[in-house]
Amino acid sequence: MNETLEFTPTWVVAVVCTVIVVISLFVEQFIHYLGQSPYKVDIPKLEMVDEVIGQEDIILIQMEWE
Repeated sequence: MNETLEFTPTWVVAVVCTVIVVISLFVEQFIHYLGQSPYKVDIPKLEMVDEVIGQEDIILIQMEWE
């Protein structure tokens, strides 16, 4: 049970990265939906969170391609 990442099959790593990216995209879309709601949550904070999550998506995608 003490396997390192070096001996983990590539497809397992790819599946885990894909799941993380998909969850991140859903969270980003949910935050965007909150920004469109009629109750209008604090927009500058939502835009900042949306930007940070977008940057994390880019980083995760770059890591996936390495």
